[in-house]
Amino acid sequence: MIADVNHPGGASGDMMISGCVDNENKKALWETKRSADASIIVAGFTIPVHAAVVGAASPYVDKGFRQSYQSTGLCEFYIQFGNINTIWKILELIYLGTYSNALCPFAEPSESLNELALHSSLYMMAKRWKMSETFQSIIFYKYEALLRRTWKPEPFLESVNQIFSPLVPDGFMGHMSQTFQVDQGVDPEEIRKDRIVYLVMGELEKRRKMFLGPASNILCQSLASSPTLLTLFVEQWTGNHAYEKPNSTNGGMDQSTNNSPIRPPTKWHRCREISKSLARIAHD
Repeated sequence: MIADVNHPGGASGDMMISGCVDNENKKALWETKRSADASIIVAGFTIPVHAAVVGAASPYVDKGFRQSYQSTGLCEFYIQFGNINTIWKILELIYLGTYSNALCPFAEPSESLNELALHSSLYMMAKRWKMSETFQSIIFYKYEALLRRTWKPEPFLESVNQIFSPLVPDGFMGHMSQTFQVDQGVDPEEIRKDRIVYLVMGELEKRRKMFLGPASNILCQSLASSPTLLTLFVEQWTGNHAYEKPNSTNGGMDQSTNNSPIRPPTKWHRCREISKSLARIAHD
């Protein structure tokens, strides 16, 4: 985003913030909040930011800042549905080029942190905010590395829920009564082809024997909460669909012959068991 005097970020106190701020300056801006000229508001908390820095990283937020500024004279981006820790971490990524696993300053001290769920929720936020492939890859590889290193059914399924959770409008901006909707989120058809979906569906396939007994109930609850996940799951486990590995550079489909599709199981008994469990959940 290019700064100008008719747009938030064009003039900000004693210095001008451009979209070309180097990494060291961005770090200093994040730590001190000096010359902040915009706000991101979520869950009752206001985070001071710099419109040009955040707008340059996210065309989605940039659009929000522009429309808010034009209609109210204030550069504010409201997030109606969101987690303050997730928003803080995505801003850390924008300013610092990475993010920590520690809870943000606004989080409750007693709040627990599922690192897998943090990474997957950040990945989906980066997609909704239309951030670059570079940013998305940083998050994806953190998620993938942690998934390979430590794997337990409950934290994994919580992270899957962050990917396939209902796609509610998460970005609103404006001021007071003039708040209005900006975006509907990620297209379910688009996410079906994403590399993170290939990864989690592969994990479900590879570790399906671990979802017996109590773990089966947790899996059923995840499936019942997301039509998109349920559709993909049934397609994979009944052999009606084979996934091709997405291209690692763009999250799309890779047509290379070196990437083999995930092979569905040859038996149907687990699919029938899941269907029965889902029916029980619906009945309850």
